[in-house]
Amino acid sequence: MKKLLAVVTLVASLGLLATAADVTLRGKVGDSMCGAKNTSVACVSKCLKMGDSAVLVSRDKVYKVSNPDELKAFAGQAVVVKGSLDGDTLTVSSVKALHARKHKTS
Repeated sequence: MKKLLAVVTLVASLGLLATAADVTLRGKVGDSMCGAKNTSVACVSKCLKMGDSAVLVSRDKVYKVSNPDELKAFAGQAVVVKGSLDGDTLTVSSVKALHARKHKTS
């Protein structure tokens, strides 16, 4: 019985260690309906207004967001997001828009 309890405790503690990881991801803010199919500002804004949740699309992978209101102001924009990742679910701690580089004119 003691061995069983020890094994259960060990497995449970290892599960807690592997649940969430701090990450920094670059991607575009999309919506839960279209995902990676369409991340245009117009489409994402419309879908978010209709009640879909904000998601992060990074390298053709769609991350669910546990606190999607953090991304709504960045609909369809390229962003850098810091947060914690648990499986495919991202909890956003900070987000900032990526700005297009300005080209020098001759």
